[in-house]
Amino acid sequence: MPTAERLAAVADAFARRPELGFNGAAALRAFIAGELGDAEILDRPVTVGGVTLRARAPEMIYHLCAANLSVSAETSLLIGLMLGSRLVFKLPAAGLPEFCATVSALPPALRAAVTLLSRHDPALMLAADAVVAYGTDETVAAIHRQTHWRQRFLGYGHKISLGLIERGDETPAFAAAAAREVLAYEQLGCLSPQAYLCRDPERGEQFAALLASALAGQRRTRPMPGLDFDRAALRQHFRQAAAARGEKILAGADGEYLVISGARQLAAGPAHAAVSVLSAWEIPDPELWRDKLSAVSHSSPLTPAAIAYFTDLGVSRFCPTGGLQHPPLAWRHDTRPRLADLVRWVTFN
Repeated sequence: MPTAERLAAVADAFARRPELGFNGAAALRAFIAGELGDAEILDRPVTVGGVTLRARAPEMIYHLCAANLSVSAETSLLIGLMLGSRLVFKLPAAGLPEFCATVSALPPALRAAVTLLSRHDPALMLAADAVVAYGTDETVAAIHRQTHWRQRFLGYGHKISLGLIERGDETPAFAAAAAREVLAYEQLGCLSPQAYLCRDPERGEQFAALLASALAGQRRTRPMPGLDFDRAALRQHFRQAAAARGEKILAGADGEYLVISGARQLAAGPAHAAVSVLSAWEIPDPELWRDKLSAVSHSSPLTPAAIAYFTDLGVSRFCPTGGLQHPPLAWRHDTRPRLADLVRWVTFN
């Protein structure tokens, strides 16, 4: 199927999924052109920058899905369908019902390219041209060791995101925007904010109170899901550790949110609206977080010094407060291109 025809079918299939970061077939064509140099480079040799190139899509991509979010698997599904590859997804033990429903709803021509596995198939993985793995750092490293050097490997481990609140921006409007990006996906992904840094040390507590109030209000339309024993235990430990450090705890009566005011350290929370507010603009012990930060939201335009500081720590995306959970499809996830790392290049001269 030619690229233009395939992109039209993919755009139509995902037309009601704005959270995947694109709008229409033209946006998908622009995405391919931005990463590969030309929207038709998958179909024929194209001269780009004085060099004639053709990009060859992988015949098969083997994916290992994380258990926390469907949207990561859905983004990989979208990208693989754009390339026209055969796609194999190894689902987590608990399954991914939303993702499976997305696959089931695909039109027959696209659905035929997708295989869902309930068990890992190492032999099939080794037969793939490319492997994409989501999970903990340990899981991704273990999968990488099972692959062959000739295979393209994209691994996405555990990262967190942050929010920055500038002086004077400790307002109900910014607190409401922050609450939206906290509650989206229940803080289960790498783009979920785990903490907010307030430049004005005198007003960090004020912002924490506003954030707690905003979370309480938005919980009315985003009810907290039931927690299993392990998740509840993590949440209790997070709260007890904050209390032991003498930090102020703002919590909803039914546990629907948990805000740590005056936090002294950056920590990955237990998800489900558990977030820290630090009265600091820089991260305590920044070396502990080098290459573990994904994105940063900001209430006011960032200074060059702030951009340099967080970029040096490995941050790959900046956006206004409230936008953390809505990356464009062209975002270089973990600083790497999503399409260009999967294709094989052929040069003609």
